[in-house]
Amino acid sequence: HLVLYKKDVSGNWVFSHTIKNFTQPFRSLEIDPQGNIWASHFYTPELFKITLSPDLKSVDSVRVFSSLRTDSKNEQIHLFKFKGRIVCNDKVNFYTFDDLTDSIKPYDLLNEKLADYKDIQKSIPAGNDIYWLVRPGEFILIKIDNQDVKILQRIPFSLFHYELPDNDENVTPLSDSSFIFCMKNGVAVWNADSSPYKVKNKNHLLIERVSVFSDKETVKYLPIKSSKKISVPYKYHSLSFSVVYPSGPEKEIKYRCMLEGKDKNYSSFSLSGKKEYHKLSPGKYTFHAEAADNLGNILDSVRYDFEIKAPFYATSTAYFIYFILSLGLIVGICFFIQLYIEKSKSRIELEQRKLRQAEIEAQEKEILRLKNEKLETDLTFKSKELASSTMLTIKKNEILIDIKNELSEQKEKLGTQYPNKYYEKLIKMIDSHLDSEDDWVIFQSNFDRIHENFFRNLKLKYPDLTSTDLKFCALLRLNMTTKEIANLMNITVKGVERGRNRLRKRLEISPDTSLVDFMIGFK
Repeated sequence: HLVLYKKDVSGNWVFSHTIKNFTQPFRSLEIDPQGNIWASHFYTPELFKITLSPDLKSVDSVRVFSSLRTDSKNEQIHLFKFKGRIVCNDKVNFYTFDDLTDSIKPYDLLNEKLADYKDIQKSIPAGNDIYWLVRPGEFILIKIDNQDVKILQRIPFSLFHYELPDNDENVTPLSDSSFIFCMKNGVAVWNADSSPYKVKNKNHLLIERVSVFSDKETVKYLPIKSSKKISVPYKYHSLSFSVVYPSGPEKEIKYRCMLEGKDKNYSSFSLSGKKEYHKLSPGKYTFHAEAADNLGNILDSVRYDFEIKAPFYATSTAYFIYFILSLGLIVGICFFIQLYIEKSKSRIELEQRKLRQAEIEAQEKEILRLKNEKLETDLTFKSKELASSTMLTIKKNEILIDIKNELSEQKEKLGTQYPNKYYEKLIKMIDSHLDSEDDWVIFQSNFDRIHENFFRNLKLKYPDLTSTDLKFCALLRLNMTTKEIANLMNITVKGVERGRNRLRKRLEISPDTSLVDFMIGFK
């Protein structure tokens, strides 16, 4: 909106009213000598010439200039005023409004004198035909005198320690030589008389701007002059230099440059005072520039020293960290190797102990097996001996019984012819050998050794067993038949059967269970 302010009786500006019929957003505004309002659109490349009603309350007419030239495409229009004259530019040319033709035409004076500064964005009056011009990266102080434009000073933004407000840079005069520059965080006071940035004569080559940018095109400006060594972080390893020879006919000035530390020779002469270097390696550099006239005579030279810092991963601190990490890695590897070796040794020793233990156990098992085999062999041998001895005893008893029977038959036949005292004596001798307790004691002792305390264990489990029962048990364990048991014990077969039944009751064995199997399995 357009609004109108008026001064009250005290000289203070106060709000009066809003001007009707105009609602376009605009970036800058100027008023020409006829009272017309000129405004540049905030977003589009349009210029408005606004005529107000006599009472200044509404807009009578609006003339729109959609472009300043036929080939201009979406270039922002910047509007300012020099010596009461409306001037605008589109980064290509300067233009002014011609009252005679009622049209916008190129402004030849500025296009010639400010040919290298067509990107001016703002003009700020500083008194006595002096103006501060604002362009990307710097302020320029000029004086317009009749048909001449002189550049008095050039001040780069990088000179200030604080950032300037974007697109709202402003300079306020304090006097003819002192000015206030508005910062984001304060103000800076500038004395033009003592400024080292004066453009003194045409033999003075000036470094206009030094900018650095990263791969992401983030642009920063470096100080032109500094008491400290200028160091550039590695991420801003691309630089752009701009040099200018302000006085004299710039169109005849040629420039050449060289970056010491990268280039071996100067570049060829060029009308452009700009030079870019991309992706510079870390190190110290010196930028050299020379200006020459159209005959090739060197007019002036300038140098600029700077250093591109190494990235952190290539600094001494980083190398120290790498050294510590490498040392730690080596120590760690050695530790783990030692730990692995110790674990391997422990594992090998454990495996060796297990092998030795397994060998010992195998040897013990083999010894035990051999002992068992020997014991089994001895047991088999002893069992065979005992069985043979028992069979001999049985055979002996059978012979004695046959002899006894033969004596009885002879006694019957001979009667009194065979005296009783001789007959009875022989019968007693035979009976004594048939029931010899000594033979049974020897048999029991040998049987108990062979069959692992058979009688002792049997007596402990069944204390009611008699000696006759024990004999039955031993003979049954030897798997003897009823007849063999009868002959050996000098009893009848029926006596053996009665003994079997008696033994089955005392051992509490069911009739379905074999006595022989029970005795063989008893331990």
